[in-house]
Amino acid sequence: LKTGKICSIQTKTEFWPGHTHMAMQLEIDGKLVANPGTIGQPRDGDYRAQCIVIEDGQIQYHRVDYDLDLLAQDYQYRPRWYTQYIG
Repeated sequence: LKTGKICSIQTKTEFWPGHTHMAMQLEIDGKLVANPGTIGQPRDGDYRAQCIVIEDGQIQYHRVDYDLDLLAQDYQYRPRWYTQYIG
């Protein structure tokens, strides 16, 4: 995969895009378009990781807490260019 392309899983009735940092679900031309969100850097102001669980055809969106202090410590050991890029 080249950098900048959207990773996805697509079937005849569903499209699962990624790398948008925003959870969403909608229908376009009869096709379900759903994005589970992001593990890091969500764009909606809620820092918790986002994920979905699909069970019996139902989509459930979830948020998961993680240790922000531990994340900050991890950033201290990253190269300077990395922390500037993600900030």
